Amino acid sequence: LITNIFIENIDGKVVVQQRSFNKIGRPGEFDLVVSGAVLVNETSKQAAIREAEEELNLQITNPIFFKRLIEKNFIYDLYIAKTSFDYTDIKFQKSELENAWLVSLDNAKKILAKNKNNENYVDFIDKMDEELKNA
Repeated sequence: LITNIFIENIDGKVVVQQRSFNKIGRPGEFDLVVSGAVLVNETSKQAAIREAEEELNLQITNPIFFKRLIEKNFIYDLYIAKTSFDYTDIKFQKSELENAWLVSLDNAKKILAKNKNNENYVDFIDKMDEELKNA
């Protein structure tokens, strides 16, 4: 079980990150979600909160469950969160990320388009953003 969390600030900017070049899966690619494995005795929601804090130093209190994706070898729980922070609050984990940015949704789409396989979350961007507006 893998948890993913899409994070937007109250100004409508989203966190885009570049995965570490040392990662086995998708090294150097850009991503719109913080993700990680759910640990034993942890819910996917708890894992999403933990991963946001570990990887970006962001305190997320109540992410909203958005969707579950089931693939051959993995289950992905996708959460969305809107919270108050700015770029200076982000302190990314160097072992996980090369860099992180706070950008508009349109700029995020352009950055993600640089990936070889960008279909993972691009299809959900507008839906996640709409869900946050209604939250």
